[in-house]
Amino acid sequence: MDLRWSGRPALPQDVVGLTVVRHTPDDVDELIALMHRPHPDLGGSVADLPTGRYRGLVSIETEQRQLRLPSPVSLRINTLIAVLAEVDYRASRRQLVSAAVLHQTPTGGALEESYDRYREAKARDAAVAGQPLRGVLGLAPPKPGRRPGR
Repeated sequence: MDLRWSGRPALPQDVVGLTVVRHTPDDVDELIALMHRPHPDLGGSVADLPTGRYRGLVSIETEQRQLRLPSPVSLRINTLIAVLAEVDYRASRRQLVSAAVLHQTPTGGALEESYDRYREAKARDAAVAGQPLRGVLGLAPPKPGRRPGR
């Protein structure tokens, strides 16, 4: 998953961003299926993962990454969580991003092509089908604290 060998200056947040914007489904049933798809490295699905240290379920030794994502990417994640909440499916941003990265990230030449397209994408390309465009084009900075659906 390393794009640096191809001469592209990609950071981890670039791979997360391109995966969330270009490869994560908008359809609620596909999202739920993605959350429940087993992964051999996890010994189960992302839906079975703990949702956070505040519940005492993630140990201090667990590696956690904080990434700065462009606003449209972050707002797309919030919108997808809200879409899941509309059908009474609870998921965290961490779970959604984990499922997307584990199952939807392209590899090889497809990753390079996807990265190039992501870098040229417009903010509106992060829109979720069936949801208002303003959902990913929010101009006001998000309030600090917990995100929707948590």
